[in-house]
Amino acid sequence: MYFLMYMPARFVGANPRVRENSGKVAVMRGPVVYCLEEADNGAGLFKIRYGQPGDIRFQYEPEFLGGVVTVSFTGKKERDWKEDALYRARTPPPLTTTSLVSILIKKSTSRHWNGLKRL
Repeated sequence: MYFLMYMPARFVGANPRVRENSGKVAVMRGPVVYCLEEADNGAGLFKIRYGQPGDIRFQYEPEFLGGVVTVSFTGKKERDWKEDALYRARTPPPLTTTSLVSILIKKSTSRHWNGLKRL
């Protein structure tokens, strides 16, 4: 017996008064929260700008972290500065289109803790 439940995905952000999470966005599907990690998306997550909710895709990956549903979408990422200057004129940052993957936060935590050794 299967139970199917419609759970649309959406981008959510924290209250701006939570300074540690200011400007950060997560993907939420029903009560489940997904996160982006550098292991899947490369360095510089702070440069990512999220995409459109209609672009979110789900994929079951049986071989990935013991079997998980990944959430993929196309987003934008700021390009690296070419110069070594500490400051530059305030203009919109140049962006490139990139494919992004997010995973269930519990699996993300497991990925990190499984690699640690007890002292």
